[in-house]
Amino acid sequence: MKYGKSGLYVNYKDLVRRLSQIALDYNAYTSEIDRCINIDVLLIDDLFKSRSLKDITQAQLNYMYEIINYRYMNKKTTIFTTEKSSEELLEIDSAIASRILQMTDKRYVLNMNNISNYRLA
Repeated sequence: MKYGKSGLYVNYKDLVRRLSQIALDYNAYTSEIDRCINIDVLLIDDLFKSRSLKDITQAQLNYMYEIINYRYMNKKTTIFTTEKSSEELLEIDSAIASRILQMTDKRYVLNMNNISNYRLA
């Protein structure tokens, strides 16, 4: 944003809940998707946050594919936070995961698997 880029923060669960609620309203759905795909920098927080992989629905995968694929194809900056490993992302959906992994510059991947939760200190 310092360089004149527009940015948007979205929480994964809030986003998929909103898209599910408006999925049958073409104008509202298109507006929400456009907001995510056309912004210069998109941060998706807690991607695929769930108790179990079974909790991630096909509709949620479709929403994320639509957003991530567009941003991938158009080389748009996208920042993801997730508790999932690369392997878990591939298990969830290989098409989405492969795009995320191809977009990822390894210099900016922060693995916090062996770091204790600061909230518990």
